[in-house]
Amino acid sequence: MEKKFNFLLIDDDDIFNYLSKRILLKSNAANSIIDFTGAKSALEFIKSTNSEIDIILLDINMPIMNGFDFLDSFIRLANKQISVYMLTSSIDDADMIKSLKYPCVKGYFSKPLTTDTIGQIYSIQEMHTMYEK
Repeated sequence: MEKKFNFLLIDDDDIFNYLSKRILLKSNAANSIIDFTGAKSALEFIKSTNSEIDIILLDINMPIMNGFDFLDSFIRLANKQISVYMLTSSIDDADMIKSLKYPCVKGYFSKPLTTDTIGQIYSIQEMHTMYEK
């Protein structure tokens, strides 16, 4: 993988975030990785930061603010051009259909994050990058 992306992980499970960071670093796909265990704190970070974020890996089922609540708030940030990929344990088809209705959501994947999943995300992201030019 030539280009590296700046990732933001949002999942309420610290262990999942740790393992995801390890696999992203091992795959050499990440330039930087920031993780949050709460969607609300991640949203505040996105609103207030000048850090470049290319990709968000977002869980659906989280306390306080779930993934869909996050997306509802995130899409109002018109100046943020960040691709979101759902990375969840949900096997409910309705969740997949609902998430893909958000324009910022580029893909839906099941946990855990694997090198194959990273390869798929990388390919999708490269296509979107080329298309937007």
